[in-house]
Amino acid sequence: MQYYFATKDEMLLVALQHLNARISLRVAAADQSDPLHLLRAGILEILPLDETRRFEARVGLAYLARSVVSAELGEAMRAGLPLVLEFYAGQIRAAQARGQLAAGLDADQEASALLALAQGLGQPALIGLYPPEAVVALVDRHLARLAPGDQGRAPLTPGD
Repeated sequence: MQYYFATKDEMLLVALQHLNARISLRVAAADQSDPLHLLRAGILEILPLDETRRFEARVGLAYLARSVVSAELGEAMRAGLPLVLEFYAGQIRAAQARGQLAAGLDADQEASALLALAQGLGQPALIGLYPPEAVVALVDRHLARLAPGDQGRAPLTPGD
C-alpha cells in the first residue's frame, strides 16, 4: 500500500472516491423516469442492506472517523455531502411536479431529513439492530408520509 499511497489519509480518500462511484453507478441503474423511485434508490443504496453495502458502510465509517481529525478528509466530506443533498432535493422537486409528493414540502429541508434518516439507520443496521427489511420499511414509511393528501398511504413498492 505504501507504494501507491504516501499516507493513510490519501488511501482513505481514494477509497471514498471509489465507494461514491460504485454507489452512483447503482443509483444510475435505477428507473430514471420516476423521480420518487430514483430518490428511494438513492437512499437505499447508501444503507447496509446486503454484503456489498455493509462493506461500503464499514469503509464509510472508517472515513468518517478519520475525517473528524483530518482537515483534508473533513474538507472532502464537506464537499461531497452537498452533492447527495442536491440529488435528493432535485428528485423531491421532480416528484412534487409529478404530484407524487406534497407540493408544500421544502425540498431542501426534506433532503436533509432523508439524509439524516439514512445516516441514523445505517449504523444500527450495520450492527444488526435493524434487519434489512425493517430498514427498507422505515424508508418507505417516511417517503409515504411525504405524499400529497393521505399521510397514511401504504409504503412504496417497486413499480408503484
